[in-house]
Amino acid sequence: MDGDGNLLLGTTSTVTDVTMASGATGIDLRGSADVIIASRDGGHAFVANRQSSDGDLMLFKKTGTTVGAVGVDSGDNFYITGQTGNTGGIYMNDAAVSPAYQGAERDAYYDLGKGAARWKDLYLSGQANVGTAVAATQSASVTGSTTLDFSTYQNFILTMTGNITLAQPSTEQAGQSGFIIFIHSGAARTVSLGADYETAGAAGLTLSGASGAVDLVPYVVQSSGNILLGTPQLAFA
Repeated sequence: MDGDGNLLLGTTSTVTDVTMASGATGIDLRGSADVIIASRDGGHAFVANRQSSDGDLMLFKKTGTTVGAVGVDSGDNFYITGQTGNTGGIYMNDAAVSPAYQGAERDAYYDLGKGAARWKDLYLSGQANVGTAVAATQSASVTGSTTLDFSTYQNFILTMTGNITLAQPSTEQAGQSGFIIFIHSGAARTVSLGADYETAGAAGLTLSGASGAVDLVPYVVQSSGNILLGTPQLAFA
């Protein structure tokens, strides 16, 4: 132990600064900084081995409250929990990465991402299995130039308070499909199409001629810049 109250193992001086910037090795229990530093060249700097029973290998606390843990279960499967109270997290084994609750797998409970904090792209080599597929739908009152946001929404319900032009979007992806519902508000409205929108025989869209009518148009994105519109289904009642 040195004069500052630091216990040194495998070294005669403090291992390194707290940021671990230097190449010194050894174990430093630094009382002067309230930190434990383990530094090793070319191998594990820390090993935690739980014998005979299942449960947490390490606990993490903030102001005395447990906020996370890492541990192992009876099948030697590793879990990480991070919810307040050390309850929710992920569970890892040879077959899958699964939702976990108190160190065991939990079905249909946690979300991956959320509306204001989404993951970007998902790459899969096999099948995607879902319970109930929910497609995001935009509902908006529109008039004049209207740009559909295909990066956020799949379906669109547009209440037309005037004649509209579907402007060229820049966010459509090949394979997207869905529908556009046009609601005529106050009078019969017309829809003009930007160059990205295509109709059979370049005929354009002919919608209902009555105030208050509800028309449905299916679409599929062939490629970026090619949005194929199906035959309008007119005047739902």
